[in-house]
Amino acid sequence: MKLLAGSVSTRFAGLVLALTLGLSACGTTAPPSAAVRMYTFPAFTHSGGEIEFELPIAFTEIMESVVLAYAETTAGFWYQLPAVIAVEYTYRIYYHESTIDPPFTKLLLGRTTGTGDHSFAALKVVVIPVTTVIPAPTALDLTNYAAVKRHFSLAD
Repeated sequence: MKLLAGSVSTRFAGLVLALTLGLSACGTTAPPSAAVRMYTFPAFTHSGGEIEFELPIAFTEIMESVVLAYAETTAGFWYQLPAVIAVEYTYRIYYHESTIDPPFTKLLLGRTTGTGDHSFAALKVVVIPVTTVIPAPTALDLTNYAAVKRHFSLAD
């Protein structure tokens, strides 16, 4: 099998090398910009409607972060949300600001397809603060790779 420049295998090897070098440079203490947090929630059953989870983090911080949510089924499979689970269940997540002091964020898990009870073994939420936000210009055609590359001065 011939590997082409930028193939999945080549990019994966580069990612592994970059992660290894990056993590080894951290030593035993992560740099201040690596304030990644993970919140875990115990088993629960979804019976319809929405389930609310409380994240002990201000909504403004959520809006300046990358948030990833994962649900583990009782069969031991992990799904990144939103997801279609077991063919018949489709789940979505969204966030809402709490009005209670101290402030926290409500993560709501809702089902858009499927009925009946559906049990989960756990829910995991990863919050990764963003250090730089670069708004995409409204005139930029995001479907045109060459234009995006040129606009953000990306290398080949």
